[in-house]
Amino acid sequence: MRKRRTLFISVKGKSKIFNKEKVTLHDGRNVQVQHWKDGEYSFITYFFQMEGLENKSKEELYMYLRDQGLELRVPFSKGAITLQKFYNEEKQLCWGLTVIVGKILGK
Repeated sequence: MRKRRTLFISVKGKSKIFNKEKVTLHDGRNVQVQHWKDGEYSFITYFFQMEGLENKSKEELYMYLRDQGLELRVPFSKGAITLQKFYNEEKQLCWGLTVIVGKILGK
């Protein structure tokens, strides 16, 4: 039996953000992109406002980002992606879509 790959985000404070950038999609929506690592794995999280996307699934949101011009380096896989709802600093409801990029070489 094949072991299912799932995403685990550390709550012990050992995560390290090593790159942040702001991207504007074709439809004008802003996305904050964070590249980060935790232990021996690297991740990318895409933060964006939820307005108009409230009822979308993980896969639909992934495809939306791709279709709006964001270069997603990892193909969609349910076990490699998590989705979180949160409020940003302006008290707007947002999505945080996190993708496992992979194991860091040399670890």
